[in-house]
Amino acid sequence: MGTDRVIDHIDTRVLEIDSQACKITHTKYVEQDIRICINTNSSSFHRIHLTNVDKSFTYKKRKSPVFHYLLGYPDEVRNSSDLKGVQWFEHSAAQSTMAALGLAALGNLNDDKQLQHLSKTQYGEALVRTNEALQDPVKNLETAIRTTVMLALFQCVHTTHESHENARVHILGCMALIKAALPIRSAPAMGVRGVLQLCFSLLIPCLKSGAPMPPNFFDPIRYAITSGFLPEDERPAVALIHTCARFASLNAATRSTAYIDRHDATADVMQKLLSIDDELDTWETSQQGKWLYEIHTDSSLPPEAVFRQTYHRYSDVWTSRIWNHFRWARLLTNQTLLGFVERYPVSAAGVVSLAQQDRCHETIRRMALDVLTSVPTHYKHPRLTYRHLDAIQTHGGAGAGAVGIPHLMFHLQVAACAPGVPLDMWTWAVDLMETAWGELGMLHAKSLAELARYHRAKLDEFMPKRILKIEPDVYPAQR
Repeated sequence: MGTDRVIDHIDTRVLEIDSQACKITHTKYVEQDIRICINTNSSSFHRIHLTNVDKSFTYKKRKSPVFHYLLGYPDEVRNSSDLKGVQWFEHSAAQSTMAALGLAALGNLNDDKQLQHLSKTQYGEALVRTNEALQDPVKNLETAIRTTVMLALFQCVHTTHESHENARVHILGCMALIKAALPIRSAPAMGVRGVLQLCFSLLIPCLKSGAPMPPNFFDPIRYAITSGFLPEDERPAVALIHTCARFASLNAATRSTAYIDRHDATADVMQKLLSIDDELDTWETSQQGKWLYEIHTDSSLPPEAVFRQTYHRYSDVWTSRIWNHFRWARLLTNQTLLGFVERYPVSAAGVVSLAQQDRCHETIRRMALDVLTSVPTHYKHPRLTYRHLDAIQTHGGAGAGAVGIPHLMFHLQVAACAPGVPLDMWTWAVDLMETAWGELGMLHAKSLAELARYHRAKLDEFMPKRILKIEPDVYPAQR
């Protein structure tokens, strides 16, 4: 990929990023000015000007991270040349958004404040262009949806996992967009999926921050159901999000309430957690048809990309994403329950039996294992060749490139830090988060990897005082 080049005493630079090729095509340095030129077509450029650049700059010649956010993912093209002439890709809103993504990623990877500043400027430009596209949402529907999703993705590249409010505000904006613009009546499955995906996305910042669910959270889903727009085979996703939202609401309440052992309120929380887990268990065991998935093992696959060289095969990417939402919800439900059992043993004695506690540990380990095994469906690891991808990738119901990566990073952190998860699972999950950070320049992935490392360090401190329960592998041949 080239060697590092250190340029000293240069006041300015110009990076010309060919968005159609999704890579840096030329670098040159000039006095008194910096411009990042985004090539939107053969005759015009977007130009951003910034002066007073740092005196020294290290630049590693490499493909722009934008390349890694789009090409090769399920339902996306694999070669940049295939994007030529694609209407949504050539729209100025998409060009500006990809420029913002690429600049933010490069700025993060090189710890370059100037590029990070430029990415914010380009993000503002992308918002303007997307707003223009929304003036005629039917004509520019694919452009509007893709750019809005990528703008949300920018927040995960530009900020850490702790920036809950930015993500929450943007997701609410996305939901308003889809409610206003998406022709649910003419494409009911895709319309409902878009709204559901945003609802699931909104649960995560609520969980991480302990914030309550926004008012009218289920209004778009209720509208789809009462209007007859909900296809029969989408009902499992709707059922699941209601259960996940119950857990998110209970989680917010427990984080803002002080509990005392031997009090009825403490036992009541554990009863509610058991009820949620029962609902999730029923959801899992009742799936059929397109919601079933297979488990495959292939010893030729790189183990750093495919955990224990085992992967899932789903009917489409949409169902795979819903399954992972189920996994984090059930894992955290059981983890929260075990936490209450440990802190309030007297209250727990009359509610959670030892056998139920054993099942909690077993469920946590199984959910964590399934999260790791599902990774090749969601993340195109750089060690995977197109021959590998042809064999293992699930297609259909995806789109928007790496849009599922922030969710996957959250799932991996939850799995890695779950009680009783063995060291090899933690190591693999953290290594993959670090790989995603190095490839995509996504601060969200980096900060979650750091959180997992901090968790392991604290765990190691207490290991002499405490023995974690480690369950044997539980992995059915097919589900």
